[in-house]
Amino acid sequence: MDFQFTPKQREIYELAGALAREKFAPRAAKYDALATSPVENMQDFRDNGLLKLTISEDLGGMGSGAMGRDPVLYLLAIEQTARVDMSTAQCLHVHSHGSHLIDHVGTQEQREHF
Repeated sequence: MDFQFTPKQREIYELAGALAREKFAPRAAKYDALATSPVENMQDFRDNGLLKLTISEDLGGMGSGAMGRDPVLYLLAIEQTARVDMSTAQCLHVHSHGSHLIDHVGTQEQREHF
């Protein structure tokens, strides 16, 4: 087995890690204390294309997820995020699973809409 990251996996690992350290870590205590959703962090994921991790490539995603071409991509983003902010990691996890499910069992119209 090859346990080396592919270039794309390395890119996601580094990007998610940088977001976690530079953006999410400073906000984590505030979200925990207020018991609010990490909206700014999710926007940072969106701005950096990471909400498309588990969407198929034919829809402009990265093709990750359990049934995707590269299941490791989204796991790397979650792992890097969880190092500093478990709430945000959980939100990314739930988003990734939901979008992956729609992508794989939805109609083409649903896939394109959501």
